Amino acid sequence: MKQMEKELHEKVVDYSRFSSVLFCLGAFLSFGLYIPFEGKDNQQLIILIVVITLLMLFSVFFLHKANLIRKGMEHHS
Repeated sequence: MKQMEKELHEKVVDYSRFSSVLFCLGAFLSFGLYIPFEGKDNQQLIILIVVITLLMLFSVFFLHKANLIRKGMEHHS
């Protein structure tokens, strides 16, 4: 039982860190929307917006998954 709790705790930590990395990457890429340069066209902007949105959604998904596992661990304790 102790081994299972340890593995679940490691998953919570991994999912939380992965969520943070995805959020930071999305935030970094979002700065590209505000920096003007001449070679940027509408197609590139749309692709960048889609990628940023996906990164933020995956970030929320992994944070939610980590919270579900954490609540499950607290419930079983």
